[in-house]
Amino acid sequence: MIRIAGLSVSSGVAWGPAALMLQRHPAMRYGITAAHVDRELGRLEEARDASVTQLRAIHDRVSQRAGADLASLFEAQLLMLDDALLVPRARRIVQADRVNAEWALDRAFDEFCDVFAEVGDDYLSERRGDVADVVGRLRRNLLPASSRGARVLADLDAPAILVADELAPSVAAQLDPALILGLAFETGSRTHHSAILARSLGLPAVAGAAAVTRHIKPGTLVLIDGDAGEVLIDPTADALDAARARRDRRAVSVGAPAAPGT
Repeated sequence: MIRIAGLSVSSGVAWGPAALMLQRHPAMRYGITAAHVDRELGRLEEARDASVTQLRAIHDRVSQRAGADLASLFEAQLLMLDDALLVPRARRIVQADRVNAEWALDRAFDEFCDVFAEVGDDYLSERRGDVADVVGRLRRNLLPASSRGARVLADLDAPAILVADELAPSVAAQLDPALILGLAFETGSRTHHSAILARSLGLPAVAGAAAVTRHIKPGTLVLIDGDAGEVLIDPTADALDAARARRDRRAVSVGAPAAPGT
C-alpha cells in the first residue's frame, strides 16, 4: 500500500478503480510561411468559437444544477477568451513570429501568468488555474475534431476514482457522480474552483497529492480519504474495512443509505 498526503478539499471516503486523466500537453513549435499565417489565425478563431459554445453549455448546466454563483465561474472564463492578453495576443504572436497557433497560445499564456505573478496576490495567483482551464480548452479545440477525445469520463464502463495531474474547473463541472466516486489531483487547494465544484457534488476529494499520477495505472484500486486528505494506492483489507465503517457511520448520521464505493 502506498499512502500519499494531500489537502482535504471535500470530505468523505471513496474507493474504486482509478481512471487517469493527464492534461499537461507541451506544445510543439514550428515556423510557418507568410502564406500560412491566415490559416493559423483561422484555426485560433475556430478554436475560440468552439470554446465559447462549449463554455456556454457548461454555464447553463452548472446554473441548473448548482446555482448562479458557481455558474458565474464560467461567465468569467467566457470573458477570458476575449482578454487582450490571451487569444488576441496569440494572434499577434502568430503574425509577428510566424509560428503555429499552439505555440503562440502557449506563449500568450506564459505572458499572462507572468502578469499574475507580478501582482503578488495569492488569490489572483490561484486564479491562474482558471486561465489554464481556458487555454487547455483552446488547445483541445485546435486539434482535429476526431482527435479531441475528452469523452473519457462519459466512456467509463464502471464507477471509478478520477486521478488527475490537473483538474480543470470545466471538467469538474461536468463530472457525473454516478460514474465518479471520488477525486485526487496533484494541484489545487480548498479555494480552487475545482475543489468548490467537487464539494457541490458531494464527492470526496484530495488536492495537492504530489506526483500521484506517477504511482497509479488505470484500474489500480485507490481509496480517497477526503477527511484526512490522503490517497491510498492498493489499500489493505484493513484500510478498506475502516473506510467502509466510517462511510456507514456517516450514512447513519445523515439518515441516508450509503452508496456503493463511497
